[in-house]
Amino acid sequence: MRLGQALILRGLVTLDQLEAATIRQVTAGGRLGTNLVELGFVNDQDLRETLAAMHSVRAVDPADLRAIQPELARLLTPAMAERYRAIPFRRDRYGIHVATTDPANLRVLDEIRARFGREVRPYVISECRFLYCLKKYYGVEPYHRYAHLMANFAAEETQGVRDEKGPTPTLREEDLVDARRVFAQRLAQAASREDLGRAILRYAGTILDRAALFVMQGGKAVGWLALGDREARERIGQLVLPLTGTGLLAEVARSQVVYVGHLSDGPEDELLREALGTPGARAACVLPITYENRPVLLLYGESPRPAALAARQADLTRAALQASLALQLLVLRNRLLDM
Repeated sequence: MRLGQALILRGLVTLDQLEAATIRQVTAGGRLGTNLVELGFVNDQDLRETLAAMHSVRAVDPADLRAIQPELARLLTPAMAERYRAIPFRRDRYGIHVATTDPANLRVLDEIRARFGREVRPYVISECRFLYCLKKYYGVEPYHRYAHLMANFAAEETQGVRDEKGPTPTLREEDLVDARRVFAQRLAQAASREDLGRAILRYAGTILDRAALFVMQGGKAVGWLALGDREARERIGQLVLPLTGTGLLAEVARSQVVYVGHLSDGPEDELLREALGTPGARAACVLPITYENRPVLLLYGESPRPAALAARQADLTRAALQASLALQLLVLRNRLLDM
């Protein structure tokens, strides 16, 4: 599937907007997505999430690109970064995490892997944000036509649009109906597992201070996505918990019933609390997301406000049922497309 088709299917652009951007691309150059952003038809977040779904890789979080360590950036020379269209931004026991505009280009990934001597974890990045990072970390100036986009990205960093270290605000009661409607729309539009996971976490952010999604694999809960600061997301991504004990995840996996209550002090739950690191956490919840009557995803979240969390139990139960239904629809849609 091509980018234009994917954006139309997601309801992000119209045929007229796509045609206008295509004409501009022919005359001005650049990628289609960049032209759509320049024309104001789509924002960078929607663009990178669509690209991630197309390539079946994660979209890089702009917060991870704000302060790349100099020694990590120097793994590529400016010329290499420009040629490979790639920016190394994190290193851990799993390898070097690289943001690239071409995550499907296996030849380039192999060359980067050979240069690093480590495994490479590709993430997709939009062309316009890549150009911003290329200027910021390698001093490569983009064409003047991109000046307003570069200024927008710089302002986003300065203002801290996504201040991940602050607590997530609780919605006012009059906003809840709109939050539920938006959540349902995002679930209905989910075209990939990543879309589904992000929709769940976004809605969870209206109720919980921090949250994490786990994938059920071989009797274990494997950390996948998280809502929190960068360190919390990294810790959750490396967390694997057994589902054979008495921890909250294991109990909900067996019962398939939403849990809302006090924090547990079991060893597995202690690991969860340490990984998520919610400031002042006093209450927790676990939601089972099922497929064919068996849990395949578990959402774990924490809050410092037990009473407020308990008051949203009905919302959490409804969200688990909606997410389970969306997962079934996603599987059916993929089966139809594969036939």
